[in-house]
Amino acid sequence: MISDVELENYTSYTDAEQFYMDLYKEMKIVVHCSNCGRLHIFYDGFDKAQVIYKLEVENNS
Repeated sequence: MISDVELENYTSYTDAEQFYMDLYKEMKIVVHCSNCGRLHIFYDGFDKAQVIYKLEVENNS
């Protein structure tokens, strides 16, 4: 995952391999847990602690 603003920094590459290597370093890794529905976002790679987001449930009663 990368924002559109961050992606604009990668428009002048001529070397595709270098482009993908640099882009990968900037991307945030998002993992969806199919058991609980939470999102685990690794903002600084897998060697740092992830941030876990829990789905909010609306009460429509």
